[in-house]
Amino acid sequence: MNINSIHDKQLNGLAADLAELHRSIQLFKAIEKNWGGINLLSDEDKKWVLFLKATAFHQSVIFLSRLYDSNLKKKKKRCILGFRNNFESSSKTRCIRSFLKEILEHNLNKPVYVQMLWGEFYLRYTQVMDLIKMESNEAPEHFLEKALVYVNLEYGNKKKNTLLYKLKTIRNKSVAHNEDFIIQSKISIEEVELLAGLADSILEFTGRFLSLGQHSLYEKIDGIIHHQIDKIFSSHEQL
Repeated sequence: MNINSIHDKQLNGLAADLAELHRSIQLFKAIEKNWGGINLLSDEDKKWVLFLKATAFHQSVIFLSRLYDSNLKKKKKRCILGFRNNFESSSKTRCIRSFLKEILEHNLNKPVYVQMLWGEFYLRYTQVMDLIKMESNEAPEHFLEKALVYVNLEYGNKKKNTLLYKLKTIRNKSVAHNEDFIIQSKISIEEVELLAGLADSILEFTGRFLSLGQHSLYEKIDGIIHHQIDKIFSSHEQL
């Protein structure tokens, strides 16, 4: 297994893009939370907040698209599907599940400890588990295989109500290009957070369970973002 390649995808790929994605999501949510007071703002602050909201939306789409990009063999992209290529090339003729089971047994040779970690991990990502159809009684080695298979299958799915189809449509027609089109299936902030959660879970799993690097590689500044946006709105409420 090319450990350097996996570390590169963790640090310079998933972790870096997730950091920017989460900041954009929290900025968007902080503004949405205060949206009822938008008309109370001064013209200057209103323009500033509208600019921040539009930027947060575009940045969310961009960094989600980077995480869920295709991974053509000729290009070494630092995306989720890049992990799939790493594990498939390492497992060779074996399925990913069997290969991961060997790593888990080698790195975490205490079954009780593994189950405790897995129980906490499963509860933290219950929506992700529902998305990839992972049951709580399944062995941990099934997780990464199911997560990567889900992303791979969804990427090629042409149904208009799938999460990645919505993401690709908005990226291609609204963010990357300025097309005159009607969005039939908008992607909600909840769906954006779900895709972010799936990427988070893959990053954490490869770090915590497989000991292939750190499992938390970016600083969360949610509180700072919400505090600063709240300050803009609260200053006008007091007038």
